[in-house]
Amino acid sequence: MDSLESNVFINEDDFLKKINCFNLNLIEVDSYNDLDIILSMSVDSFLTFAHKKQLDIFYQFNYLDETDYLITGSTVIDSIPSVLFSSHQIHSDFPAYLNSLLSPDNSLSVPDDFQKSFNSFEHSLASKIINYDHSLDEIYFSHPESVVLFVLFEGHILGLEQIFFECPYLSSEGQLEEFLISHKDFLAKVQSTLDDERKNFKNSLFHDAHFTQCTNKSLRTEYIQRIWNDPQHSNVRTLFHDPLNDYSPDTPSSSFKTFIEASYSEYRNLLRRGLIKSE
Repeated sequence: MDSLESNVFINEDDFLKKINCFNLNLIEVDSYNDLDIILSMSVDSFLTFAHKKQLDIFYQFNYLDETDYLITGSTVIDSIPSVLFSSHQIHSDFPAYLNSLLSPDNSLSVPDDFQKSFNSFEHSLASKIINYDHSLDEIYFSHPESVVLFVLFEGHILGLEQIFFECPYLSSEGQLEEFLISHKDFLAKVQSTLDDERKNFKNSLFHDAHFTQCTNKSLRTEYIQRIWNDPQHSNVRTLFHDPLNDYSPDTPSSSFKTFIEASYSEYRNLLRRGLIKSE
């Protein structure tokens, strides 16, 4: 039992057969409270203790969830820097496009026109993600990563965890971040451009009488809604795109609402200090 080396892939039945050598009553559980006492002894010593005390052994095998490691369209939506969406370096359809490429359904084809709508950065990122997802070894997800063994002794839950192997993979979010690190200069340039465009937009607000006269929350809410849906200000939907928000196109994004409130607060502060004139 204790001769197990690191990264041993063992079947549940094989492991339980070894425990049965100790003539113990085994009870599998779906869940359990945290162990009151985590023992540092070996598995063999723990089983010997349970045998001497005639205690039932409770156990639970733990498996890694492959979905925590596969990078999908949802990973992109949840984890990729919003500046890539706001700058259209990542288009809103990219997550769905990625999922179509990852689909196990061989009959699913991606129209050429749809593929051509994405830029070189998106195609490069998709290629990295697909290669990475296909490189995940199923053995890490089809065998238990660990087993928790515990007993009830004198009113306490005593036990330990046997680790069978160490997972060599980062989480899907962590791996996606690793891919983007190689593009850090590109990301910095995109962020700088977006910051400049937002700054220019803010300066235009300070000279917009409709904005400066929004002296209360209600008026600013109306202003936000009007600007968001004004064709002459269509760029605000790009500048303040929120990939995480599940809103209709006509509903202003949270980042735009926050920006307007912060800009008005800054305007009032500059006005009080005499650094700007009232429009």
